[in-house]
Amino acid sequence: MKLSRFLPLGIDKKPVIRWLWGGALLGLVFQIFFHNNYFYAKQALYDWKNPQQLLPGAMMVPFASLLGYSLYGCVIAMLSMIPLAVYFWSFHYQGSKGIYTMRRLPRRRELFLRCFTVPALGALLYALELLVLLLLNFAIYWLCTPEQCLPPFSWAALFGG
Repeated sequence: MKLSRFLPLGIDKKPVIRWLWGGALLGLVFQIFFHNNYFYAKQALYDWKNPQQLLPGAMMVPFASLLGYSLYGCVIAMLSMIPLAVYFWSFHYQGSKGIYTMRRLPRRRELFLRCFTVPALGALLYALELLVLLLLNFAIYWLCTPEQCLPPFSWAALFGG
């Protein structure tokens, strides 16, 4: 499937691809918040004099409180699809006013297809990225935390409970 089929006529696809990759990278960069919070929370479980020994009765911080801002990158990337759609729409009103041609085409939905398909698919992919990162963060939390330090109902913590 060609990306240029879903872009307004005259728009170069390379900046659009860079925009989409930038949003995906933003979601990954924000993961620093989770890993930083997790590192310090896990470090607090151990005795500072003997780093191999757990503190008696130490419990890990709940998963939901460790997330912090870590998923905001994906949310920002999803929201960045709105200005992209507005740019695609306004692009038809620039220059030779391609909006008049687009409105006279036999397929009336062509204008909407070219303006909103890429931003909608981008938002869906960022939502998928958010879900994958959330599950990966929970897997790190679940597998790397000593079992006796996991709070009760850790699976409920995944859903904010």
